[in-house]
Amino acid sequence: DKRMLREGIKSCFDNGTMYCQRIQVKKGRLYLTDYRAIFFDRHYAPARIMPMLEVMRRHDLPDLDLVVAAVDEPRIKLRVGQSLWNQAVAKYPGGADGALPPPLFSSTINRGHVDLPWADFSFYMPRKSHKLRTPPWSELHPKMIRESAGVQ
Repeated sequence: DKRMLREGIKSCFDNGTMYCQRIQVKKGRLYLTDYRAIFFDRHYAPARIMPMLEVMRRHDLPDLDLVVAAVDEPRIKLRVGQSLWNQAVAKYPGGADGALPPPLFSSTINRGHVDLPWADFSFYMPRKSHKLRTPPWSELHPKMIRESAGVQ
């Protein structure tokens, strides 16, 4: 649905979106469009496409078009509560002519949002030393335990 795709792209430009991309697969080929990026880092650039390349390597995909937001907070709010539910239904009435939440993939999700899960950049970390590199869990976990034991 082109309307839903437009809404997903529109959400890329909401305040707080750090990185947003459109991924298209057409006849088995991958196309990528960057909509918003606060910086480009060659060490992390592969992490932006690796999840889709992995899926394409393992599965024959139909043509598809999707939007991915790499953000610290989910984008598509749909909190449930008595008044909030009425607001959500008014915003996304569904049905043949009604709007639905845009299909936006995000690396952060929670119960109050309907973003679809997407692999975070940390799944594909740079192999070389980098200022943002998180140590492997086997190293980080014992360090966290030691340091948290000293907190009173």
